[in-house]
Amino acid sequence: NISVDIVPVMTAGTPCLQNSLSEEYIILDYEICVTVTISEGDIDDPIDLGMDLESCAGGTNSLFGGNYDDWLWSNGQTAQSINVGPGDYSITVTDSNGCTDTDEITIEAFPDAPITFDPADPMVCNNESITVSVVEGSYDSYEWSNSEEGQTVNLTPGTYDVTITDDNDCTTVNTVTVSSIPSPNAGTDNTETICEGVEFDLSDLVESGADVDGVFSDPAATGSLSGSIVNTSGLADQTIDFLYTVGLPGDLCGSDEATFTLIIEAQAVAGADNSETVCAEIIFDLNDLVDAAADLGGTFSDPGATGALDGSMVNTTGFEGQTLDFIYEVGDGTDACGVDQATLTLIIEDAPNAGIDNSAEVCEQDFFDLNDLLDINADAGGVFLDVAATGSLSGSTVNTLGLGGLTIDYVYQVGDAADPCGVDEATLTLVIGVLSEAGQDNVSTVCDGELFDLNDILGSDADLGGVYLDPNDLGILNGSIVNTTGLEGQTIDFIYEVGFPSDIC
Repeated sequence: NISVDIVPVMTAGTPCLQNSLSEEYIILDYEICVTVTISEGDIDDPIDLGMDLESCAGGTNSLFGGNYDDWLWSNGQTAQSINVGPGDYSITVTDSNGCTDTDEITIEAFPDAPITFDPADPMVCNNESITVSVVEGSYDSYEWSNSEEGQTVNLTPGTYDVTITDDNDCTTVNTVTVSSIPSPNAGTDNTETICEGVEFDLSDLVESGADVDGVFSDPAATGSLSGSIVNTSGLADQTIDFLYTVGLPGDLCGSDEATFTLIIEAQAVAGADNSETVCAEIIFDLNDLVDAAADLGGTFSDPGATGALDGSMVNTTGFEGQTLDFIYEVGDGTDACGVDQATLTLIIEDAPNAGIDNSAEVCEQDFFDLNDLLDINADAGGVFLDVAATGSLSGSTVNTLGLGGLTIDYVYQVGDAADPCGVDEATLTLVIGVLSEAGQDNVSTVCDGELFDLNDILGSDADLGGVYLDPNDLGILNGSIVNTTGLEGQTIDFIYEVGFPSDIC
C-alpha cells in the first residue's frame, strides 16, 4: 500500500521539507515534494513460542523459533533454536516476504530445595567420626561425594558434597566440612627446685610440644601466683604444686592438666660483713662476728692462708699490726640457692707489755726509782700506781721514809682500758728494811776494878737488842758488862752494834 502526498512548489528550486523519494518502482519527474508511506502486511504464519515453562534452577530449556528466514532473540542470539535457563525471553522472526512477527515466553525456576546440615559446622576431636544429617525437607535421593547415600551419614574430617533430587527431579548441591581439633595437651608433670625470693615463670616448665594457651592456677591458694609468675618470697622450705590447664571440661575435647611442683629452698644467708679490732696474742672466735640474722652451721675459711685459723678460732699471735680477712660461708654450691658469704675482718693491735713482776729490798729513807725494776721487754711510757695509797710515790720514785719494815706493791701499767687490748700490769714489790739506830757515841769515866754496864751510856734513841763488841779483844767484856780491873789509866773503846751486815739496811 502506497500513499503519495503531492505538495506544489511555489518557486522552482525551493527544496522540499521532506526528502525526495526515488525508488525503482516509482519515478518522480516533477519538482514536487512527496511523502511515501509503506505499510507492511501481516505475516502469513505468526510465531508461537508456546506456554510459559518451568525449569530447575541452573537447568536449561530448548526454545524453537519456528520455520522462518531470520530469528532475533532477546538475548542477542540469531539461531533457530536456543538453550536457555530460567528467565524472560522474546523473539522476532522474519519470513521470506520480509514480514516480521514477535512472541514472548517466560521460563520460571522451581524453588530451590534448601540443604542445611545438622550440625551446621560439624567438628570432631582427634579425627573421630561424626553423624551429619540433611535437614529441612525429605527428598527423593541423597548422594554424597564419598559414595554414601541417605539423609544421615557418618563422616570423618574432610569436605563433602551432597546432591539431592527433589520432587521436580531437580538436583541441588551443598558442601559441608567436618573439622577436627586435637585433644588438649598440657604436657607432662614437671618439678623444679628453686631458691626463695626469686620470681619464677611456670612457663619454663611447660613441656616442648604442649599447648601454650593454657592457664596456671594455685590450688593451695598461696597467693604467690600472678599469671604464670610465682613470687617465692616467704615460701622457704615449702613444696608447692601449681596446675597448668589446657581447655575446659565442657569443651569438645575436654581439658588436660599438668602439675608443676616447685621445691623452694631457703636463701642462704651469711649475714652482713663485720669487723673487730682485737689484741694480738689472743685466741678469737669468729662466731662472735657472725651476724645474728645469718644461718648457723656455716664454715670459716682463711683466704689469705695465714695459718691462723682453726675451725672458727683465730690465733692472733704474731699478727700484731695486721688486718686479716676471713670468710663465713653458708649454703652449698650445688643447691638452688648456691652459697652466701660474709667477710669477717680482724684488725689486730699489738698487746701492751708491762713485763714480768719484779721485787727489790730497799732500806728505809732511800729514794727508789721503780724503773729499775721494769722488765727489759716492757713497753715504755707506762704509769706507776701506788695501789696501797701509801702516798710514797711520785712519778716512778718511792720515798721509803717511815716505811721501814713494810712490803709494798706498786703497779706498772701500760695500754688503755678503752682499747681492745686493754692494759697490762706488772707488780713491782719493795721490801723496805728498818734503818738500824745505835744512838750517839758516848764517853764515861769509871773507877778501876768496877763492873760497868755499857747500857748505862747507850743513847735513848738507840735500838735495843744490839750487841756490844770489844774491838781490842781485851777479854774484859761480857755482854754489856765491862770488868775494869787492872785497867787503871787506860781509855778503852767498845762498840754497840745493831742489825746484821746481811740485813737490807
